Amino acid sequence: MHNESISYAMNGDGVVGRRTEGYSSAVRWFKEPGLFNGKLEVEASSNEKGILAGPSDGKLIVAGDKALLIIKGEGEFTLQNIEVDGDLVIHLPSGGVTLLDSVKVAGTTLVIAGDPIAATGTEGFEMNNSGQSVLSFRSCAEHGEEIILLQSHLLHVHLEGDASSTEVAVHLSGPLSLSGGYGNVLVSPTASRLRLRLEEGAVISGALKLMAPEICLNAQGGSIFDLWNDPHYPLSGEAASLAEDASARLADINGSINAEEMGQALAGAGIFAKSTEEIELLLNRIQMESCSSLTEVKECLEMCRMTKPRVLSPSGVL
Repeated sequence: MHNESISYAMNGDGVVGRRTEGYSSAVRWFKEPGLFNGKLEVEASSNEKGILAGPSDGKLIVAGDKALLIIKGEGEFTLQNIEVDGDLVIHLPSGGVTLLDSVKVAGTTLVIAGDPIAATGTEGFEMNNSGQSVLSFRSCAEHGEEIILLQSHLLHVHLEGDASSTEVAVHLSGPLSLSGGYGNVLVSPTASRLRLRLEEGAVISGALKLMAPEICLNAQGGSIFDLWNDPHYPLSGEAASLAEDASARLADINGSINAEEMGQALAGAGIFAKSTEEIELLLNRIQMESCSSLTEVKECLEMCRMTKPRVLSPSGVL
């Protein structure tokens, strides 16, 4: 087990500079499977591409009460075969990070898309209309807690596989593009005037919670199951239209008077029960107290599924 806090630099071929007295150990512990106890920090040299970080076989485990893995720099990282018992911090002035499905983060994943930079045709960088480079974060890893985005620069996020049900919280108002799959997405009050775009095929299977003012939403070919907003900040444009649609679908569900109507209303909202019994249990529950959102309807249906009464045999034995 290695116990030092180590910081070092890498490029596509390995380490490019000595950062601490633990330099040689850092190479060994980052390239080979093993257990690292404490803080591990990796920095890419400028504009390096194809940096594969983590052992090719086995696992590198960053463990301990203060386990922390920090990835920063201007290159393009791919992380493999790494488990972090604590948090993962990614700081990108430029470039991108990809987490493969062999990565597991028990804590929070913080993605910082640094200060805006004016790219000048740098090869390999996707460009937007303003001439700025696009930072990227892609993950199909297992995330134990939420992914937090702090973007003051255009950031593209793509989640798939195990990552696609992860909660995402947006805390700064730089332009944000989402593709792939998501659970709930929270736009916090600190992200006012956010420009949010869902790319073709992007799916938010939970709720998009807009808790900041003056948000510009472009859903394009994406889909959003539910949309909430802070009533202090009225919606406009596409966000307002989507919120109205969600409200209408919710009203149909809450207004159902029998199981057939309820089944049709659920299907219209993209919620599918597994049996008539589940629909009847949900109907009885909603007739006692209406749901306040489509997300709550889905949660209530799941509770009905878990609490279905068990049926006794004629002899009284389960």
